[in-house]
Amino acid sequence: MSTLSEILVCIAFLAFLVLSILSYRRDRKLPRLLVELSCLVVLALVLHATFGFPKALFGDSGLVISKGAGNNYSDWPIFVFAYLSVVLGMLGQGLYSRFNVVAAERPPFDWGSLLAPVFVSPLVFSPLISTLGNSAGTLQGIFVVFVTAFENGFFFKAFVEQRQAIHAQASPATT
Repeated sequence: MSTLSEILVCIAFLAFLVLSILSYRRDRKLPRLLVELSCLVVLALVLHATFGFPKALFGDSGLVISKGAGNNYSDWPIFVFAYLSVVLGMLGQGLYSRFNVVAAERPPFDWGSLLAPVFVSPLVFSPLISTLGNSAGTLQGIFVVFVTAFENGFFFKAFVEQRQAIHAQASPATT
């Protein structure tokens, strides 16, 4: 597991932990909190057993996130900021959907529905990673990467719906 992957997984873990705690504070359902935390611990143990997670966070693992053009090892911030652009795009889409409705017809604000897309952000970010290496050489290329990452985050629902439609066509429905 690369250092970048471990960082992204840790961000997702922390987001899940915060959402679980906020949900518990609102609903006071201890069994639900315990199940969510247990799932988080089990997932972390599976990742540790499989990949040695989180070795990148506890010392120099010698792993390189990206050599970049000309074996330049300083490209990793571009990947981190591109991922943050995807997440900001997802948050922007949630806010746009909310404010696109007349104020009188809006449902009450829910943090969970705004932050839930963060859990699928690695799925949206993964296809973008392959395009980052070639276009991040110039300032214009970096800007295009960030705008594209934001756009991917903003339109993530269309991406998920497209994947669901492809899956539904591939597997016949049984009734």
